[in-house]
Amino acid sequence: MTTVFENRCLECDSPLIGREDKKFCDAQCKSNFHNRQNRREQATIRSTNQILKRNREILRNLLPLEGKIVLTKKDLTDRGYDFRHFTSQFQTKRALYYFAYEYGFAPIQGEDGQPRVLLVKYQPYMEKPFDPWQ
Repeated sequence: MTTVFENRCLECDSPLIGREDKKFCDAQCKSNFHNRQNRREQATIRSTNQILKRNREILRNLLPLEGKIVLTKKDLTDRGYDFRHFTSQFQTKRALYYFAYEYGFAPIQGEDGQPRVLLVKYQPYMEKPFDPWQ
């Protein structure tokens, strides 16, 4: 025997029939409710991933197949590079490299004093244990 309680579906507000602790009338309402709750968080993640992918693609297109290259900062900004987003860092004695996946750059000063970037591809020797407390 089913009992009708005063509870209503959190999604469509229809009366709930069944268990006393039931929150949704069916799986579709439950899915719709949770999708709406997560939409803002997922939009932020999706937006950040799009920026990282675009940054990676810009670096990949500018970097020769082997080696490294020095370009102006403007070369990256003109293509839409977003310097605020990167996936990892690598520190050497002379520079701090910022990576968008396996492609990265180090900010440097040109001989003319203009900001430049040294583009590189990730190398196996860059693999070091990461400890943020060191």
